[in-house]
Amino acid sequence: MDVINDMTVFVEVATAGGMTAAGRNLNLSAAVVSKRIANLEERLDVRLFNRTTRRLSLTDEGSGYFTRCKSILEDILDAEAALSGLAGNVKGTLRITAPSSFGRKHISRLIPEFLKQYPDVSIQVSLTDQIVDMIQAGFDLAIRTGELQDSSLIARKLSPARRVVCASREYLSKAGIPEHPSDLLQHNCLVLGYPGGVHDHWHFKGAEGHIDVKVKGNLETNNGEILRDATKAGIGIAIKSTWDIADELKAGELIPILREFELPGAAVYVLYPNREHLPAKTRSFIEFLESKFGREPYWDKGISLKDI
Repeated sequence: MDVINDMTVFVEVATAGGMTAAGRNLNLSAAVVSKRIANLEERLDVRLFNRTTRRLSLTDEGSGYFTRCKSILEDILDAEAALSGLAGNVKGTLRITAPSSFGRKHISRLIPEFLKQYPDVSIQVSLTDQIVDMIQAGFDLAIRTGELQDSSLIARKLSPARRVVCASREYLSKAGIPEHPSDLLQHNCLVLGYPGGVHDHWHFKGAEGHIDVKVKGNLETNNGEILRDATKAGIGIAIKSTWDIADELKAGELIPILREFELPGAAVYVLYPNREHLPAKTRSFIEFLESKFGREPYWDKGISLKDI
């Protein structure tokens, strides 16, 4: 019983989305691949794929088995590489998920450099503002910004994600400058909204302790770029991360306000499965990101953070 080979065939079929494509990648006929999958399902006494005339899709049981098999096969490759002195030979397909705005603004510019440094690595990137189950979806790592939810994943902090309350000069000259968080009740506040709720409760910490303000305004969006552009256009006040508006702060297009009041802490994180031995491709990308970000990320250079 060649369990490892069966796992390899199964993972390739699930990844390629079909018997024929998997056979082509493995130099096997579609008939041989189909027979191997049928034998595997019989041995496990479970159906791994839903089959139609057009496509294959994993069953719930198959999805869980795929995650485990993929992890096991990567551990085997890492173990062999370490024993043969090839641990530095970083290769394979790295699957990444990241927030849309942060991914376009910061991850996008770094990927070409990483690929030049590690030419044997292939990268698949999915940008989404939805919190996906990265293990279920087959991602090797996830980039997250802001405050983390409870998770069984390992979270490594890459850099701080400083946030400011800000508005344009046009808006402030017209509506006045808030001096206390409670003054925001008289202003047009632009907020993030997601299926899980609207971020219309803004939390501050000042000399008198914690201050919570339920703000309101005429724009709610799940996209940070829309929020940034509306704020620049003088529509209202928003809370924005410096990784998104560093250029606007340096140019004076956006003005930080309420600077003596502290906002909740946030950071940029990389998340990955709780595994004892990370694949070399994953470890190398995490170390690459750490070298690019750090305690004072490049986007914060030139901003007087003590005034923010």
